[in-house]
Amino acid sequence: MSEERKTKESTLQKENEELKKRVKELEQDQFLFAELLDNIPDTIYFKDTKVAL
Repeated sequence: MSEERKTKESTLQKENEELKKRVKELEQDQFLFAELLDNIPDTIYFKDTKVAL
């Protein structure tokens, strides 16, 4: 295996690990937001500003 290929594979592996980390963080944020909305005593409505008629 060439040195260039090893370098590229190493870079891709690092980027893949970073993406996996970010996905886990996003999933945690989404979970916490859903829990907040499910447990807040007031009703909250969201307005879709890009409604296509």
